[in-house]
Amino acid sequence: DEHKSSIPDVLQVLFHVHASTTNTKVRELVLAVYPAIATVMKDKFAPYLDPIITQLSPNLNQKPNTETLPVFCTSLHTLASLCRAVGTDHCKAILIQALDFSLNLYKEIDEPEFRSAIFSLGGAASRVLKNEFNTVHINKIMEHIFESLRSLDWIEDVAATESRKLEWVDEEDIDNTSNTIHDEHEVKIEEEEEEDDDDDDEDDDDERMTFENAHVEEKAAAIEALGDIVENCIVAVWPYLKDIIEHIKNMLEFPNVQCSQNAVTAAGNLLISIHKMTIQTQIINEKQLVQDELDRLLDDLIPNLCTIINTSTSRSLAQIALDTIKNILEEVKLDMLKHITLLEKTAHCIQKVLAYKTKCQQENDDENDDDSDSREHDGRDDAEYDAMLISTGGDLLPILTSIACIGKVQFFPGYLSSIIPKLQKRLRHQASVSDRSFVIGVLAETVQNMNELLITPYLQSLFTSIK
Repeated sequence: DEHKSSIPDVLQVLFHVHASTTNTKVRELVLAVYPAIATVMKDKFAPYLDPIITQLSPNLNQKPNTETLPVFCTSLHTLASLCRAVGTDHCKAILIQALDFSLNLYKEIDEPEFRSAIFSLGGAASRVLKNEFNTVHINKIMEHIFESLRSLDWIEDVAATESRKLEWVDEEDIDNTSNTIHDEHEVKIEEEEEEDDDDDDEDDDDERMTFENAHVEEKAAAIEALGDIVENCIVAVWPYLKDIIEHIKNMLEFPNVQCSQNAVTAAGNLLISIHKMTIQTQIINEKQLVQDELDRLLDDLIPNLCTIINTSTSRSLAQIALDTIKNILEEVKLDMLKHITLLEKTAHCIQKVLAYKTKCQQENDDENDDDSDSREHDGRDDAEYDAMLISTGGDLLPILTSIACIGKVQFFPGYLSSIIPKLQKRLRHQASVSDRSFVIGVLAETVQNMNELLITPYLQSLFTSIK
């Protein structure tokens, strides 16, 4: 915020650099900076869109060759990011033109970076165009998304990387190694004994195994675009519903955190969009069909999200899953009363999060110091994600309480008798001011949503604990 006043000057410098060079790499770097600035400025970035679109246009109206493909892909990503951040009519014309042009090139350019850029643009287009999104374009994008999500190229890419590692071994190194085999034999026996003791640790490492390559990034872009499209164009993609569900569920378990995070978001978007359809649909038969599909998907997807929260070693993935459940409950509300088992699963998730009992919250920080997962993909550290998890869990409890109390859910009084005393214990005088403030806020919002019969047993203890 403190640097916002200098952003116009930075943009003028970028405009000058782009205009004064013909070096494609430099121009590519300039174009790559704009999305970050647009994300900060949001609507205030609109006056700068025209000159940037003028810079993008020449890159998006001719077929790229090997040399110009990187700047073509960057231009698509930049346009997509600007649409997401600003989302004004300024982008519509070039967005439709770029999407049409790049989709026509799809079969000619076999590069994962190119496909990722198209998926990014397709997702952004759904946000800007919504019901105006051309059905022909949607159908093409959906076909390409499914093709990408089914692809096994990412496995071949990993195998090729391992093969290259073997090829890099020098013959001289092999000779030297063979001369020392006898000397190292005894050491290896000792190491093997130590390895036996470390089997459990290795199992934990395997659990956190992740793959990263251009094909995996393509999958992450594909599932993110799918999430955007089901959020904004659910009616248009309803015929693809079976495939959409299959791919979302598959990607929830994919061995890459970004892919799984995007799949979690897509699952939430799908459920929320279908619930909105039940409200908007006026034809009784269609309304019942959509409602039945929603009920089936709630039973199918929410348990998966709860499992991720409880068992994932990634704090960021658990946080997104928890936030997604919160968004679903806020949208679906009393429709959840048909799914008492899901309410109970969610309640126990909240309890585990607030008690620091989920797997990611119990990860040993010392073990994580040397692990690639010790700092999440977006630069946030473990403590920040722990705070976010607790905060979201605290936000969820009053929402759950409101639904359960209106429906007089049978398990809920016993649940409150367990969780409220645990929260009250965190109001002890030695607790930090921020911790006490958080707990008081959660209890206040929760009590506000309880009926008189449920509140009465806790009144005296609540008054005592907040003194």
